[in-house]
Amino acid sequence: MAPVSTTRRTLLAGFTAALASPALAQPAAPRLPDTETTRAGGLTAWLIDPTTRYAHGVLGDAIEAGGFVVERGGRSLHHRLGPDAVFEDRRVRLVDLGGGSPAALVVKSYLRRGAALAAYAIGAEPSRRSPRARRSARRTAG
Repeated sequence: MAPVSTTRRTLLAGFTAALASPALAQPAAPRLPDTETTRAGGLTAWLIDPTTRYAHGVLGDAIEAGGFVVERGGRSLHHRLGPDAVFEDRRVRLVDLGGGSPAALVVKSYLRRGAALAAYAIGAEPSRRSPRARRSARRTAG
């Protein structure tokens, strides 16, 4: 897969998660009823935290995901959204966006700002957010 250009990287929201850290272990979270489990490169991922806070219903019901889990070697990372967004998706796509590091790719919908494709880097360093995308570079859906 070709590397993502600098311009396209500004559209990606992200964080780096340390799957090796025991501090990230959390109790099991409820799965999204219609989530699909994905596997790639020793990782397993699925959507969690069913919520009705976003009444769009584009996928056939009004239940969306409030977070996702990525598991590696029995250790889990939970990423949960705040009250202003949901993952409007059926699966977490595990992909390589260039450089050989895995990433989680999901459709993130904001309650008041539309939707975006969000990429979350999965690495071996402390969690951090990537720089916020420039407002002019954001794409939103009605």
